[in-house]
Amino acid sequence: MNSRYDFTAKSEVEYLGSPIRKRLLVDELRAEDLFNDSSVPDPNGTYRQIESIVFYPTQAVTTGDAKIRITIPFDGALVAVQGDVDTASTSGSVQVSLTNKNGNDFLAGWIEIDANKKSSHNSSYLPVISSTYKAVSRYDTVNVNVDAAGTGTLGLVVSLYFVVTKFYYS
Repeated sequence: MNSRYDFTAKSEVEYLGSPIRKRLLVDELRAEDLFNDSSVPDPNGTYRQIESIVFYPTQAVTTGDAKIRITIPFDGALVAVQGDVDTASTSGSVQVSLTNKNGNDFLAGWIEIDANKKSSHNSSYLPVISSTYKAVSRYDTVNVNVDAAGTGTLGLVVSLYFVVTKFYYS
């Protein structure tokens, strides 16, 4: 999907053995001739995930601010986050915070991966999305800060989940 046509083309074809799927919203937007606008509102809200590699699987996780910066390509709201490591910490937890371009925290707390665990989804401390700063606009940035690295932790991936309210294609 590299062009506007690919995005709006009917999707009733099999791809690499995958079953036929219908993208009703996209097909409906095509029928409305979305080429006349520079953005497409999505009144139903569509979930999108941005998954970012902060450290490769063989790299040791180290602490520091703005280890990576993620640019958001749509308007929406952050609704969930998750962190995963390749090699679990043997002592101490991994803690990751997310800030916007003004330094405001997206989370009340942080993403925490407990010692001897590889994911934050079953952590003893689950992050809470800040109701004040969860809204994002096109070109907003998210800084991924590692506040604690644990001992022997390798590889880190942070996943951000959004409800999108407006897509841009130009």
